[in-house]
Amino acid sequence: MATENITAPGVEKKQQVQLAAENTDASPKVETKQQVQYWLHVSEAILVVLLVLSAIGVGITDFSPQHSWKYWLSMVPIFGTLSFLGGWSRVRRRGQSWWVMLRTQLLHWGALLVAVYMIFLLLGAGRLDNENTGLVALLALSLTTFLAGVHFDWRFCLVGAFLAVTLIMAAWVEEYVWMMLIFAVLLVLVGLLVGRYMIHRHAGKTGHPQQPDHG
Repeated sequence: MATENITAPGVEKKQQVQLAAENTDASPKVETKQQVQYWLHVSEAILVVLLVLSAIGVGITDFSPQHSWKYWLSMVPIFGTLSFLGGWSRVRRRGQSWWVMLRTQLLHWGALLVAVYMIFLLLGAGRLDNENTGLVALLALSLTTFLAGVHFDWRFCLVGAFLAVTLIMAAWVEEYVWMMLIFAVLLVLVGLLVGRYMIHRHAGKTGHPQQPDHG
């Protein structure tokens, strides 16, 4: 004897609403030209802010290396927040879950916090002095920032490269602040030009002014 599945009208309607919501979340969002320009400006602003904060850290590392580790530690949550903001547009376009992006970002930058904490354990144990602690913390931040560019937003690769060069200059060059400031300005120009080139190339191929996935 066959058994019929009887579903209450209210339950069936609720299931249909949930299914429609899931399909809506999974579909990529097509952005208007104004939205693309807005998120492009946001990404450019993030790049400028990151490089300005990094340039401030360069000055602190040069003039007060024994206290630089405090500054680089404070940059971890700031860089993480800006990385989350920069990845928000890409998640919207791909129709991905913002929770997945948030979880990935928290794991990525949380790993850096753990690494920095372990560095401070070495400082407390007398294995590192304050100056070398700042350099090691800068190394960890530069690597994490570069990997954020690989996985989330390519502009973070520029910032990670800037931090890595800062580390090298701080270790072997006495006067390097002005050179790093010039380097930061060049990176800003490169980021602006490459970002706009990618937008125009993508728009020319698809006919839509939508940002590329890594824009």
